[in-house]
Amino acid sequence: MKPILLTALVAFSAVVSAGLPTSGLPSDSADLAVHVSNETIDKTQIGKALTDAFIGEIDANKVVIALKNELGFELDEDFRDVTVVANAGDEKSFVALVRGKFNKARIEAFASANKVPNRTVKGLKAWDAQAFGNAIAKASGSEPTKSSPSMTVELVIVDGSTVVAAETSNIERAVTAATSSKPWKHAGLTTADASVKNGWLLISANVAAIEEAEAAKRKPDATATPEAKAALAKRSGVKAVIVGLGESATDVTLRVHADFVDEAAAKKNISQAKGMLGFGSMLTMPADGDSTEVAANKATGADLIRRITITQNGSAGDATLDYPIQKLAQSIVRAAEARREKAAGKGK
Repeated sequence: MKPILLTALVAFSAVVSAGLPTSGLPSDSADLAVHVSNETIDKTQIGKALTDAFIGEIDANKVVIALKNELGFELDEDFRDVTVVANAGDEKSFVALVRGKFNKARIEAFASANKVPNRTVKGLKAWDAQAFGNAIAKASGSEPTKSSPSMTVELVIVDGSTVVAAETSNIERAVTAATSSKPWKHAGLTTADASVKNGWLLISANVAAIEEAEAAKRKPDATATPEAKAALAKRSGVKAVIVGLGESATDVTLRVHADFVDEAAAKKNISQAKGMLGFGSMLTMPADGDSTEVAANKATGADLIRRITITQNGSAGDATLDYPIQKLAQSIVRAAEARREKAAGKGK
């Protein structure tokens, strides 16, 4: 094969394998979907600044050390991304798909040695997530979780690149999706991904469905006043929100798009958002007695707020932020230095 053709094929496969998962999740339309890509942020300038600023603390973290020593899992190198989907009003509907590099045999051997409860689901072992987490905590010398969960979540190590998590009654559905090559696509996440370059945090929320589900849980009783009933019946007027956070060649970019029930609702909500920005500007005003750190943080906050643009287009609204990478990187370095100075002070 000619070198140029081989290079093109490798580049194409890299593009295809990056970004949002195209399979591995249930195919229904989820009301809430979140995607976080460690792989993408690691390639950005801000990701590199974060790594340089906090890698020492991360590597020294007892849980991170235990993950590496016990499971052979190096958090920053082996974790690729996570996508979580769920439906409004049904907390048991969530499914988390984690992609990366996993030593399946070693992870399951650790779980077995620590007597983590498990059962077989579609030929694979489903491990109790809380018990598994407590085993990791014990191995790291940390305190295990003592609270009783409202529901049982199970983990399944599907293969060397995929782990899924879901509530017990939903885990078979999650494993079925993870072990099949059935196409998966979420319109909201796809739109969020297209709104920014190098998108590493993507969110899509059917706000109207979420509000209806929450309201159904808070139905007024017979003694409720008219005012109380009106408050429960009130809705924000927001239909859906899509968020994309990424990075261009020069800026960290944030894009937020919201659809409202009508133009009046859009105007009201956008006015409230602008009011909150105005209030935030007041909080960033310098004051006598501000330390150097506080003054610098206020200046960064004020600059960030000034760069946010909110616009309305009929029954839709958009918020945009383009913030210089170098300015944000400097803020990250300051924050890291301040944390280390405080930690050093406590250690004396």
